[in-house]
Amino acid sequence: DVFHEVAGAQEEFPDVPAYLNSFSQPAQAYVAGRTYHESWNTGVFGPAFVTPGPGESGLNRTANTFDLEPTLYSDDQGRSASSTTVAAFMRLSRDRDVIYEGEGQAGGFDVPAADGRYTLFIKTDRNTVAGLSTHNEISWRFRSAAVPEGVTQKLPVSVVRFRPTLDDHNRAAAGEFDVIGFTVQRQAGATPARTASLDLRVSYDDGRTWLTAFVVRVGETGFALVKRPPAPTGYVSLRSTVTLTDGGSTDQKIIRAYRY
Repeated sequence: DVFHEVAGAQEEFPDVPAYLNSFSQPAQAYVAGRTYHESWNTGVFGPAFVTPGPGESGLNRTANTFDLEPTLYSDDQGRSASSTTVAAFMRLSRDRDVIYEGEGQAGGFDVPAADGRYTLFIKTDRNTVAGLSTHNEISWRFRSAAVPEGVTQKLPVSVVRFRPTLDDHNRAAAGEFDVIGFTVQRQAGATPARTASLDLRVSYDDGRTWLTAFVVRVGETGFALVKRPPAPTGYVSLRSTVTLTDGGSTDQKIIRAYRY
């Protein structure tokens, strides 16, 4: 496990390092005499589907109940992760009916048995001392109907995992272009679906304006290319829309995804 503490994470004690975020993974076996390299606490910090651990269940349905516990700040390796936030808002709706709207980023909700089209929207803000992923939004659209009692069904949702090449300070190399690798990740155990289209946009002014990236995709992986503006601010923000062959879609936005 890795725990990241930063001075200023707690407003009442601005000079004392306090918990900001953490990452964990299952126990690993290492062979004596060999050298291993692992990347920890490397961005982009964003949504991912991880191997469930205590208190983590992903996005599930059992009978007529949604159990929603997404991982929103995983690292580039897709590890189990958590982070403190200063604001969190969630809205769950079915067709045009709002089931829940208010504070939070997880919870259990009763839903109708009949098939319907759902939208789950979550946005969170982190303390600015985090430096990166200071604002995170995701919106999943998918269909769901009742499942038998005692059966847990993984909801049919996907995320885009952004993986630019970053150094040990989470900075991309200097240059004229940003090259952003990505993978569309399906929640494990969900009904399979492929990517039908992916739109990726990049901002260099914290989301005030967006540039359309040139996307090269083979299956569920690829990269995006965008030319940096003449006077950049030093941060790259990312926004994406992926549509899926089952009719679902995912919108994501990460402000200050990485530095350069």
